[in-house]
Amino acid sequence: MPIVGGSGVFRFCRGYAQAKTHSIDEMVAVVEYDVYVFHY
Repeated sequence: MPIVGGSGVFRFCRGYAQAKTHSIDEMVAVVEYDVYVFHY
């Protein structure tokens, strides 16, 4: 998942996110997100 800069403090940010599913039940999902953000 790409991360693209927005406005204000995050104007020059770039990065990516990785999602890892740990478990899925009928109504519940446990997902781990690792987010890497680079600010120039």
